[in-house]
Amino acid sequence: MLEKPVSQSQDRLIVEDVYNAAKSGAYLLWIVIRDNSVIIATFTTRITAYPRRRSLCVDFVSGENMGLWLETALDKVSEHAVNCDCDLIEGYGRQGWKRTLEKFGWKLAYPTYHKDLRAHE
Repeated sequence: MLEKPVSQSQDRLIVEDVYNAAKSGAYLLWIVIRDNSVIIATFTTRITAYPRRRSLCVDFVSGENMGLWLETALDKVSEHAVNCDCDLIEGYGRQGWKRTLEKFGWKLAYPTYHKDLRAHE
């Protein structure tokens, strides 16, 4: 399920890298299950310590029927962030997330741009 969001990382990593990071504890893999057996969504979180803030970062989200699980997932992520002494939650994703997340009190902080120095012009 994480193939699509990870593929949008501009070659920063592949699913195997996310898997290995989860095995080592660098990422936490969250799984949303419907009817106690069907996986309908997955997402990853990791903690980033800035000099003045500690943040729980939501990196890769994939799934279906988001209206059924997103609010509960965000509540659980917020609870987990507090338990990990984080004072901030960050999420990375496409522009469409802005409209969805604003309903839950999230604000667009900044767009991200990159330049691939390996690309030939």
